[in-house]
Amino acid sequence: MATLSPRAEAKLRLRTPLTLDPTAPMAIKRTMHALDIDTDADAFAAALRTVLRGPNVELGAIDIKRKEDGVDFIVGERFHGCIRLHRLGHPWLSVLGHTRLGAWLEDALLSDYAEVVESSPCRVVYHYLSGTPMAGTSTFEIRPLSPQTCRFQVTFEYQEIGGLAVEVLHRFGLRLHDRVTAIQAERAAKLAGASVIRSTIPYL
Repeated sequence: MATLSPRAEAKLRLRTPLTLDPTAPMAIKRTMHALDIDTDADAFAAALRTVLRGPNVELGAIDIKRKEDGVDFIVGERFHGCIRLHRLGHPWLSVLGHTRLGAWLEDALLSDYAEVVESSPCRVVYHYLSGTPMAGTSTFEIRPLSPQTCRFQVTFEYQEIGGLAVEVLHRFGLRLHDRVTAIQAERAAKLAGASVIRSTIPYL
């Protein structure tokens, strides 16, 4: 994770919530993944909060930029998620990612902006803001399966805004969204002294 600059923070405050529109040309879609962990829900939830607090945590190819690292996410907090080109594993993207053009592409086409609208120890929901290539929400829930196991469930409901967003999401966004979920679960489980014992994300 990284800290937002004052200029980026000011721009983020001006962004407006995006709402799903059932009358729009693009369909509303939903993906859901479940990851089972061999520890109790409270222990996993506490470990996940620690992972997400940072500081300076990279989630695969994605950086999460916040006003302040090292604290829990709270309702009303806005943050910026950015796909970093130089971490996508292609030589020419690595070069592009260290240029001004690459920085512009990351901000204009490969970023999402969101606001936390619900937060409790075992449930967090955020919705997307203007400048993001899709409207919708992401919901993260931790539910007990037994006294010794729990389920980390992530629901992503979205609607692309324009044809370019369809290309970006299906080429990069959805796969990376899933990968971030997997990384969060792996790191939190390890911190809790546990492991992921079942996952609907195929490459976990």
